[in-house]
Amino acid sequence: MKPGYPFVICAFVLCCTSCTSIRHSGTHDLQDGYYVLRKGNASPEQVYAVITEDSLALHSLANKTKQPQAIATRKTAIGVLVPDTLQQPFTLLKRSIDLDLGTVLFKYRFNRNALPNQLSSNLNFAVYCGYRHDYYKFSIAKDALKHYKRSIRHFEFDMGVFAGFGSTPMNPSVTQNAITTEYDGIVFQKGIALFIGSKSFTIGLGVGTDGLMDSNRKSWIYQEKPWMGVMIGLNLTD
Repeated sequence: MKPGYPFVICAFVLCCTSCTSIRHSGTHDLQDGYYVLRKGNASPEQVYAVITEDSLALHSLANKTKQPQAIATRKTAIGVLVPDTLQQPFTLLKRSIDLDLGTVLFKYRFNRNALPNQLSSNLNFAVYCGYRHDYYKFSIAKDALKHYKRSIRHFEFDMGVFAGFGSTPMNPSVTQNAITTEYDGIVFQKGIALFIGSKSFTIGLGVGTDGLMDSNRKSWIYQEKPWMGVMIGLNLTD
């Protein structure tokens, strides 16, 4: 089996698994909880949302206790609108801590010594922790039967840190001829990443460094040197 094949197989499996998870939980399927309501020119307001199969109830919060007030409730239908619902477009914002298990699909290493810029795809994994923002935009559209219907669009982004382990090819070219053999070295990777996504698609951009974990670390030309990479993640918090 060629050196790059194990990575391709693992990346394909992880990508498929990740997409399945994203369809189920990446959109976060609007769950009961606290959100920030943004509507028109009004000031942002913290609310507690209660979601049923076909409707959404927004409860205002008491200023001091932050407890939902049953007497200050606004409702909107999910689907065809009825006269007593919220008619205006609005957005719900949810903030949360995000925990992912993922991989860097590709690392772009900058030129070092006599070697040009490199694009590597060696097997690796990382644990990611970040601060996540989910936006749910509720808009109104008219269908062919002239029924006004509520539509929901989801967008997410989060930024955080990651750390994990990976492999890298070791040979004379990347060690300034300090070694004469070739092998796969183990590295500890760490850095920061930004993820964005919508519905069933999410992707991240990471900036990090690698530290070789064997005795050739002093000769490795990429030791603790920055790289940029494309990342995907499997959500662990939902």
